[in-house]
Amino acid sequence: MNKKSISESELKVMEKIWASEQMLTIAEILAALREDGDEWSYNTVAMLLTRLAEKKYVSSTKSDKNRLLYFPLVGRADFNRSEAKNFVSKFGGTLKDLLSAFSSNKALKKEEIEELKEWIKKIDD
Repeated sequence: MNKKSISESELKVMEKIWASEQMLTIAEILAALREDGDEWSYNTVAMLLTRLAEKKYVSSTKSDKNRLLYFPLVGRADFNRSEAKNFVSKFGGTLKDLLSAFSSNKALKKEEIEELKEWIKKIDD
């Protein structure tokens, strides 16, 4: 998956779509966002959905009441993998380069290093 990156606001919208596991209207997405304390307008959510559709993250279909229903074209797991690859590439392209950036500042605690070793061990098995 090599999609354009999305903004924090677009990600908030995607989170609501992924969490619902069903197609949603703009009003339903807006209501879900407001439950979290976000005070966006209907037009803002509509604009974010238009951007997400242009970037091929969502699509829509018309309901029997002639309202647009939005659904994801990209799953959460695929998105996470793609974002992780993009993040690692900013540090030289390898996981080793990324971890080296942390270790050069002594930011990793001994227990974190042990957790990483266990994680690598699980992958290796």
